[in-house]
Amino acid sequence: MAEVPDVSVVIGFKDWGLTRLRLAVSTITESFGELAGEVVVSDYGSKETSSTRAALEGLGATYVYTATDGTWSRSRALNAGFANSRGRVLVSTDADMIFSPRSIEVIGERVLEDPRSAILLQCRDLPSQWSDASVAEKGTHWLDFERVARRRPRWGMGGMVAVSREMFLTVRGYDERMQTYGGEDIDFATRIRRAGARLIWIEDPAVRMYHMWHPSTAETHTRSAADSAHVAANKRIMREDKTFVRNVVNWSHRPKDARPLVSVVIATYNRADLILDSIHSIQAQTVQDFEIVVIDDGSTDNTYEVVNGLDDPRIRYFRQENAGVAAARNRGIDESLGQYVAVMDDDDIALPWRLEAHFDALTEGVNATFGSFVNFDNATGELKLHRTKLFTDEVTSDKGGAPGHSTWMVDRDLMRAIRYDEQLASGIDNNFALRSLRSGLEWRHTGRVHSLRRMHDTQITSQGAAGQSAAARDSYAYFTFLTSEKSLSRMRKERGRHDYVPLTGAEEADLRPFLPDHLVVRSMIAENQGASRESDILCVYPGGRARSFSGAVGVTWSDLADLRGRVSEAFIAASPSHAAAQDHALARPVNVVLALLRAEALEAQPLGEGQVAIEVMASAEGRRGEDSWTNRKVRVTTGAEASVWQHGLASVNASLPELLDKLSSGSGGVRVSGSPAAIDRLTKLLLGQGVGEAQ
Repeated sequence: MAEVPDVSVVIGFKDWGLTRLRLAVSTITESFGELAGEVVVSDYGSKETSSTRAALEGLGATYVYTATDGTWSRSRALNAGFANSRGRVLVSTDADMIFSPRSIEVIGERVLEDPRSAILLQCRDLPSQWSDASVAEKGTHWLDFERVARRRPRWGMGGMVAVSREMFLTVRGYDERMQTYGGEDIDFATRIRRAGARLIWIEDPAVRMYHMWHPSTAETHTRSAADSAHVAANKRIMREDKTFVRNVVNWSHRPKDARPLVSVVIATYNRADLILDSIHSIQAQTVQDFEIVVIDDGSTDNTYEVVNGLDDPRIRYFRQENAGVAAARNRGIDESLGQYVAVMDDDDIALPWRLEAHFDALTEGVNATFGSFVNFDNATGELKLHRTKLFTDEVTSDKGGAPGHSTWMVDRDLMRAIRYDEQLASGIDNNFALRSLRSGLEWRHTGRVHSLRRMHDTQITSQGAAGQSAAARDSYAYFTFLTSEKSLSRMRKERGRHDYVPLTGAEEADLRPFLPDHLVVRSMIAENQGASRESDILCVYPGGRARSFSGAVGVTWSDLADLRGRVSEAFIAASPSHAAAQDHALARPVNVVLALLRAEALEAQPLGEGQVAIEVMASAEGRRGEDSWTNRKVRVTTGAEASVWQHGLASVNASLPELLDKLSSGSGGVRVSGSPAAIDRLTKLLLGQGVGEAQ
């Protein structure tokens, strides 16, 4: 096997001249010194590739080509290069930079000595007499370069960042939302610092990076409205997004050696009849870069067959002799490969946005994120929201208590250090959380509901209520031990109405579709991937863009799991399964919404915020003749009433169920206009007509 390089230097490139690229690669190669190094040129969409590939491979560089739609993204180009690199130290730079001898050697050694450091190098701009053509003709005159070059401000665009491979993987590379260029180096370095790295601007006479002169790219981009908008968007991301882990939902250029972003640990014992819902709910997450670690604590039922019957390589199953839930959870943490651990009870259901919400709240200094949960009766489906307070010393000093266990995500290494107490039989999660708080962990509420907590006769809480209460008292005593009454009194006074975080997506209509299959009947409309079938609805929009949709009634959790991360893009509604004529009640809005999705935009009078105009072409006689059609225009808001009027007739009012009848009875077509958000609201509203008892 080839030697693993000490350093990989990645250059993002697109049709910017082979001369300057050769110079960059040559000087970098000569600057490796005693270190083993590789240069990776990431060509992101160049039109001419054969001569570039031949020239670079002749210099010993690795050439990586990515086909694009013409969009340039320096962030994605660099990530594509790093995905094909092998070095222990990763260095990003540009095609118009040349490096003095030993520069990369010195930089690489610094990072190898301290992998928690990030090295930054200030760029020096060469004057116009030193273009790439001049350097190619006259050679690299380092002393002259030092004399005439002008230092660029440290936080300007372009340059070099060097980090350990592990640190790069921790923050998941450059933010791939950023297009064109501008702000990506600053954003990347800032996130590295938030993740715990030390930023070091290297000051060493032997280390120099010079920018070869060429006409300003920045001026070119300011003349392009689209590119200027991209640069402005990059700056907003850089300034406003305080997270440090990015590309959470989609990392298009993920290195093969990247470990799972998160390990979902499920400890189980004789729950073969329930664990499938828990696993399916993780498979349906918007974040798909996970592993599921199942620790079977000596089950005597068919848990093994249920788990291993799932065809998903991300599921890792371990069996041990029965040692108790705390020992099983600790085993799960020890087996985890992910950077973070999301804990999950084997009878609970994670809402599709749970993992994504964790990372949206993961900012500098935060070690653990959590959310609220909803209890549901496993027999009736009754829902009860538990909003969950902040988890701080001040809040906890009053009565103790901790966030719901199936709503946590914690740094894996910190969980391994604290561990669950295997001497306890009850209150294990509460004890862990309180000890972590005393240990200095910073917990943050995401402002979302994370989980549906199943209430049934065999759950640990139901079977050992007295033990749970006693364990909670003991954990609270531990938490307040050696804390003076004066300090406790002060902390209690500092808490109050701000203990609770406002929640989004906590309405029953948002939650009910994700109850177990035996409690609901689901209807769903989802966009198809790949080729459409004859039974699908094909929507052709202005400009020729086409989308294909299909609808279904009676969707199961297994179906949702098969959708993977696309569940969040589907329209889903649910109705109690005991409703007698439920299939018919749900099928009608599904058909209507499919008809709406069929529509092209039409010219309409100005619409208010949240309004949609619908034009229905229908024939009362059922004949498809131009003369027999009537034209109904409908203006709909998110309220229950809709205003309906016909061509040349006085306006009439109709309730939404009546409107559904009018729409679904028509034999003609439907056209819709309005903002995408407003049309989405209408779609959900129509689907919502299937919720509740059948009429």
